[in-house]
Amino acid sequence: MYQNSGEKIKGLAKVIAAVSVIVSVILGIFTWITIAWAGSGLLGLFTGLFYVGLGCVLAWILYVLLSGFGDLVSNSYQILLVVRKDAHASNNETPGIMERVRPMHIETKPYQGNETSAVRANTYIGPDGSIRCSNCDAKQQKDRVFCNKCGISFGKQ
Repeated sequence: MYQNSGEKIKGLAKVIAAVSVIVSVILGIFTWITIAWAGSGLLGLFTGLFYVGLGCVLAWILYVLLSGFGDLVSNSYQILLVVRKDAHASNNETPGIMERVRPMHIETKPYQGNETSAVRANTYIGPDGSIRCSNCDAKQQKDRVFCNKCGISFGKQ
């Protein structure tokens, strides 16, 4: 019952709009016949057409509102699925969506000679001679040229 509710709301909006148009047409014809029966055919025609037009416009407005609400429910459900997936993933020690999107903290340096145009990271050298990448904070062996986690160059040649 609660699965795919956004699509169900959109379908219900179509049904309600169709029924509203049909009812407004029936009401318009009934009004036209009733007023024409009383002796004023032209007034009955215009009143009936007014009811048909008003009913169709109200049905369209109702359809737009309900269909938009159905889209809102569908999109909210998709966002909920992504958040649940990330929460489940973060419990398993895999990076969540915010970690995957976080910006890289790198510093570009001017190059001298015929070096490649690779971006280089600042490095921190520990007391044991190991290197810590400033971009991803991964500990590296002292002879590494590139970070084994993020792949950024340490500037060694």
